[in-house]
Amino acid sequence: MIVVATDAPVESPGLERIAKRALFGLARTGSFAHSGSGDYVIAFSTAPGVRRPREARGPAGEGSLVPAALSPLFAATVEATEEAIYNALLRATTVRSSRGVLEAIDPAVVRAVLERHGALDWDRALPPGRLPADDEGEVP
Repeated sequence: MIVVATDAPVESPGLERIAKRALFGLARTGSFAHSGSGDYVIAFSTAPGVRRPREARGPAGEGSLVPAALSPLFAATVEATEEAIYNALLRATTVRSSRGVLEAIDPAVVRAVLERHGALDWDRALPPGRLPADDEGEVP
């Protein structure tokens, strides 16, 4: 289950769109939400301007974001979901019960695998020979 909470003034149609983006963050970690996976998302806003009293018959409509303004929230939702999943995987502890033991993932082992495959620090500098050069030896 993924829970997306924001203090941005977003009403239910926008929250539904934001919730869908959380699944993109899940996909970035390698999941494809297979049949029976049970992956689902809820999203809500704590902004006072979009709250409705129980007896309300229509949308709040006060100061809520227009659909075009949601793109930064979409990006933040994807990135936060991806990071939360990695944190959950890498910060988990070994669990023992009468049914057996589930070993925690060792972050040092994960780091070693990532280093071996050149998957770290890709945003800082690319190793030599990773980009094609033009005729004058410059990277396009």
